[in-house]
Amino acid sequence: MRIMSNNNYYELAEHLAEKFKETFESVNKYGIKKGVDEKGIDDFVEHCARLTIASAVVTSPISIAGVPVDIAHTIFQQIRVTLAVIYYKTGTYNPSFRGFLNIFAMSLGVEMGTTVAARAAHQLVIACMIKVLPQILGRTTVFRLIPIASVAVVGTANYLFIKGIGNTLKNINMGDELREVA
Repeated sequence: MRIMSNNNYYELAEHLAEKFKETFESVNKYGIKKGVDEKGIDDFVEHCARLTIASAVVTSPISIAGVPVDIAHTIFQQIRVTLAVIYYKTGTYNPSFRGFLNIFAMSLGVEMGTTVAARAAHQLVIACMIKVLPQILGRTTVFRLIPIASVAVVGTANYLFIKGIGNTLKNINMGDELREVA
């Protein structure tokens, strides 16, 4: 069994941080604005949460191999929900990456401080790995061994996770972080 060195973890975090930023930049932010305007914030969050159930339905039969796809899709929906709530609370649908990171981190209960460092994406990915991935992996990996149960359990867990993120963000006083958003 090969053990990863600290450099490998750092390289993995850097790679994931790059992918996270690419995902942020490629999201259809105007589409999110339009969705919130048409459906309202609660229905938009509900829609995103339901999409994570669909992800569980599609990836559960794949067993353990579907875990990375399910995690990536859940994080993508978390990005969409974060952008939707930013728009709902501020009127800004195309926030800066730094401002977005501040608020995204707050939704996870990670303190980034009022000024995001140059290495913020890297720090956020590390915090996400430490705080969120064990929860997601714990709820998905065990139940993937039983495909029928995995759809119900993983789908429900994904749904509740996204709904919880939406509720957390709606109740957060974004305060100083709002200056970073625009």
